Amino acid sequence: MLGLVSVYGDGLIADKPGFDWSAPYDVETDKSFVYSASILVLEGQFAAQNYMQPQSMVDFTLHGGIQMQREGFTASSNTGFNICLEYDERLLNQSPPWYPRYELPGSD
Repeated sequence: MLGLVSVYGDGLIADKPGFDWSAPYDVETDKSFVYSASILVLEGQFAAQNYMQPQSMVDFTLHGGIQMQREGFTASSNTGFNICLEYDERLLNQSPPWYPRYELPGSD
């Protein structure tokens, strides 16, 4: 099971490959998909970098779990990512094996 942790920022569904990439590039996601992971966003929000893409709404099914401070925008009325949560019952008895150990600054 994959465990993703964002300590100091947001968890984003990216609209472009990276901030230092220059055009031309084209990120296209026009089909629904399943993402199997447990996501932990400690200080930010889970959101789409551009909630107007893709231009026709697709399902982003998260099979696992998510913990976050705030839920950001992932879709508009008919564009973007429709987040579908499917809880993975394995999380009742175990943590993802790859969660790193972390400690928030100032916590004792």
